[in-house]
This record gives sequence, structure tokens and C-alpha cells, in this order.
Amino acid sequence: MKHLIGTFFLMTTGLVAKSQIVTVTATIIQKFNHSSSISTIDAMEANMMEYPEYIVGDNTYTFDLNNKILTLKNCDGFFTYNIIKVDASDNILDCVIFDGIGDVLFVVGEASDGNMQFLMVLIDGNKVVGGFSMNEDFSYTVE
Repeated sequence: MKHLIGTFFLMTTGLVAKSQIVTVTATIIQKFNHSSSISTIDAMEANMMEYPEYIVGDNTYTFDLNNKILTLKNCDGFFTYNIIKVDASDNILDCVIFDGIGDVLFVVGEASDGNMQFLMVLIDGNKVVGGFSMNEDFSYTVE
């Protein structure tokens, strides 16, 4: 699992989002964290990643790239965030939102092993925290 995250960060291929709305539904999200003093790849290679819990449930993220809005619907309710940056990349989705704590990077793309992955990453003080879903644990549509 650690290897798959690393290869995702190192090399992604996929379709560039030509449309303006990407919807991701994740049923299982594996949370992770590590010290912000090192990169995520270095933390994985040094076995310094922690995987504290899974988030299980229906989590729907709708990224409206035209209007720069992310809407999140989950068991806790319905939330809206501003998308502050959309990066040009070979990923299906590559954007940053501000969630009130800090900037959160969201990526949907293909890892070097061919598996699709949904990834979110936030630097929170002295920790990098995030989550990812892979394969059958999430689905996406592009409109």
C-alpha cells in the first residue's frame, strides 16, 4: 500500500480534465499522517507513516471547476469549500481548496501500476495528514 502511494506521487498518467465537473464517491478512505519535516515519499521509504484509521461511508466530493467550488456530502452533513487553485497536470483532477485550517490538495489519477487513486493531503502544523482511496473503494465521473 505504501508503495502505491509513492508511485502515485512520483509518476501519474491519465486524462486531463477537459470538463468542468468531477464527482468522486469514496466508500473507504485510508487516513495517513507523518511529520511535516520530511516529504511523504521519504516518510514512506523510512517507514515513518502512520495509518490511524479508515473512514467508511458514502463520501461524495463534487468539484465544480467552472465555479471553483467543492461540495462534500457525507454522514456529517453537506459542506462547501472554495477551490483556490486548479493545477494543469495529466491527472483527472488536481486542485487545492482552503478548508479553514489550511490548503488541501486533491488528486484523482492513475498510479504507475495502473490503479486509480483518489488522494487528499493537508499540512497541519508539524504533521502532514491526508487520506486516499484506491480501486473499488471509490468511483468518479467527469462531466
